[in-house]
Amino acid sequence: MTGPFEGKKNVYLCPDCGHGFVTMDSVEGVTPFMTGCLNCQSMAQSLMYKIPQQVLGNPAVYWIRPPMDEWDKYSVHVRDHLSRGGLIRDDHGAKDIKKRKRSVRH
Repeated sequence: MTGPFEGKKNVYLCPDCGHGFVTMDSVEGVTPFMTGCLNCQSMAQSLMYKIPQQVLGNPAVYWIRPPMDEWDKYSVHVRDHLSRGGLIRDDHGAKDIKKRKRSVRH
């Protein structure tokens, strides 16, 4: 069963440089309201999924939950975030999304 945001796209906009980028939730989970801008590294803000899905292009960022056997490479804070249902940012487009979707869900 999928959650309401799994597979949904969102947009983050940077108030400093005006850059916007599309993200996609590859699995159900919690994403941050703010994340680093892909253009200037200031903090871009989420538009909270309020953009019609059909007008959004390909995502520049995927929110993922890595398989549990990879969690040891992350900080204790990131592991805690993941264990509570949080997702982490994958700027490389998660080449094998299907593999990531099979990861353990909480």
